[in-house]
Amino acid sequence: MSSIPRVPHRASRILLLAGVIVMAAAVSQCKMVTDSATRPQVDPTGAGNCISACSHQANDMMREESDLHVANVKACKSPECKQQEAARHTAAVQAIQDFRKTCQAGCHHQGGGKGGR
Repeated sequence: MSSIPRVPHRASRILLLAGVIVMAAAVSQCKMVTDSATRPQVDPTGAGNCISACSHQANDMMREESDLHVANVKACKSPECKQQEAARHTAAVQAIQDFRKTCQAGCHHQGGGKGGR
């Protein structure tokens, strides 16, 4: 039987130290998550701010419409006038809700891509 040559104790420590140094050098080359070259450049609060602005604007419009509706109902002297005002108010509220949806849908625009085509 032949014997396997053994590495001297000192040489194994030197090899181990060299391996640790190589590993440390390799790990130090990793990019941090906060590195601007590797993280997305999109502002994550942009869409949220846009949606919030749309909501605030629609809420302001709704308050104005409500005040107008109350004033118009008080000014009405006949049942026909009140019916017309109710119909006008319902249409105005629907228009404000449509505005809100359209405005908020515009906040999600992600570009003009073709979906991989």
